[in-house]
Amino acid sequence: MSDNASKLILGLAAAVGVALVAFARKYGADVELPELPPGTEPIARAELELERWRGMKETDVLAAPLLARYWAAVGSPPQPPVVPWSAAFISFVAGKSLKPSANHVGYARAALEARQRQQLGKYWAFAPNESGVLPVRRGDILLRGRGVPVGWQDVERDTGHKDAHGDIVIDTTGGLLSLIGGNVSNGVTLTQQPYSQAAPLVFAVLRPAPSVPMAGGIA
Repeated sequence: MSDNASKLILGLAAAVGVALVAFARKYGADVELPELPPGTEPIARAELELERWRGMKETDVLAAPLLARYWAAVGSPPQPPVVPWSAAFISFVAGKSLKPSANHVGYARAALEARQRQQLGKYWAFAPNESGVLPVRRGDILLRGRGVPVGWQDVERDTGHKDAHGDIVIDTTGGLLSLIGGNVSNGVTLTQQPYSQAAPLVFAVLRPAPSVPMAGGIA
């Protein structure tokens, strides 16, 4: 079976699982969500995590094991909910396609190095003003500054800047971005906004690598 066919099957299985859970919970049933294989498409993993967090906040007792999994993905012991965990969340859902980091600039720098080395099967990092980056696509990870300016130079220099945030794009229908991110409104949250609204703070776009080498270009 081809990689594309495998990804399609896993994506469909995840979608069906989320739909069944939503149906069951609507009628009062308590359902345990399945674990997905480590290589599963990041979008499917993000959507399942979103469903796990429905109706829950980071300070809830049941959130502790979920947060512990995200911190484990970046090689860290569990941290108090007050410690920003959005980068750990992205590292968890991206799996092996992204080098994990507890800060967004750290994994963005690794994605830039993956692009420079033409590593397939990884996320590659691009400056938002590079030709061919826009429009943003499903599966991209959108990185923005939070509170203070963060720029592409922070990625190039690997400054370890911590005032940042990352969301995975799960849909772009009608030019409206549907984004899943962790540590948003004290949980894992789905938000929607046009790219023009997000653009002023975007400092990097991470995109799944093409299936063949491209001399630094964009698939």
